[in-house]
Formats: sequence, C-alpha cells, structure tokens
Amino acid sequence: MKRCFEVRCCPVSCYMICNAYKNGTNCWDTNNIPCCKRDNKDRCKSCHIYKTAHKKNNN
Repeated sequence: MKRCFEVRCCPVSCYMICNAYKNGTNCWDTNNIPCCKRDNKDRCKSCHIYKTAHKKNNN
C-alpha cells in the first residue's frame, strides 16, 4: 500500500510539517494534518487519496 503523501505527491513544504509524514503513518490514521481540515475520519473511505492508496495492486 502506498503512503498518503506518495499518492498526493505532496511538496516538501507540505510533508515536512505533516504529522502523518513525521510519524510514518497515513493521513487517515493521524490527527492535525495540513492537507485535510475535515477532522472527520469517517469521511476518509470516500476520499480519493484513501481509495488510491488502498487499491489492490499498490504495495
């Protein structure tokens, strides 16, 4: 599975301040991320980043 910042192609200025990147997690597993201000993790499964990262062919 790809990491969220790989799918989104985040610029260095974004992922260097991102808690998901710093903690080695994905955005749907992390609070306070700069690219998504929804703070509603129930909505992650409908997000294109989440869907792309979870495609079967991604390792």
